[in-house]
Amino acid sequence: MDLLRSMDPSDLQTLMECEPTEVLGRIVELNRTERYRNGLNALLLAGMVIEMKATMEGRYQAISDRKEASGPLRPLVLPLRQDR
Repeated sequence: MDLLRSMDPSDLQTLMECEPTEVLGRIVELNRTERYRNGLNALLLAGMVIEMKATMEGRYQAISDRKEASGPLRPLVLPLRQDR
């Protein structure tokens, strides 16, 4: 949440008005400005903004509230590499 508080309110408003597919690009643009000097964690901020937008629009559903649509999770098992 500190990341959101470090944002200029007008910049955060701009991000909230973007389409979800545009958020990361806008953050990269903002990150290049003198104000932020590449100090923003673009991926984390994009996820936070998209999640906030979805929550405000009523589209977000917490993981704990979701039904298991695809069944239980299974561990990923990769074959061992055999050197020849």
